[in-house]
Amino acid sequence: MERQKNILECMMDELLQLVCVGDWVALEKEHARNPDEIVQFKSLIVRGPSGISLGAALFLKRNEIVNKSMSKRVKDFSRLINNYLTLPTPPELRDVAGDRLEWMAAFELRLVTWPSTLPGWSAGHISKGAEYLLKSPSVARAARLLALSVSFPISGGHSPLVNPIDWAWQ
Repeated sequence: MERQKNILECMMDELLQLVCVGDWVALEKEHARNPDEIVQFKSLIVRGPSGISLGAALFLKRNEIVNKSMSKRVKDFSRLINNYLTLPTPPELRDVAGDRLEWMAAFELRLVTWPSTLPGWSAGHISKGAEYLLKSPSVARAARLLALSVSFPISGGHSPLVNPIDWAWQ
């Protein structure tokens, strides 16, 4: 079990390097030691005012979101990213009912919290989710900020890099 945890953490590190860039990864490591650093993430979602505004909105809503079900967290996150970011059109997803942007929001949140849930949940659309992530890394950074914002206050200043207890997907 420890080996699996180490592998997941290594993969999460690589994923964060890919979509969140070096500044983010370094700041996240600092944040693990000093949770007060979280406010610095909001300027790293997207360079410019819209990224800072989204970061501020995510940070301000964290106390409200923490008490919501996972499906409501996804809806709120989807609404926020749609309001603050210019997003590429989500891909067509056969066998997926409902809002495609909401599905992508759930994909991103799962990826940055419990990536091991993706194969069973995604109905074979992992490659489309990954393609979208690479076209819109700001969504992944926003998802990670939300995950960190919700996780760290609850867990007393420390949450594991992957599979935080307060992001237990069903």
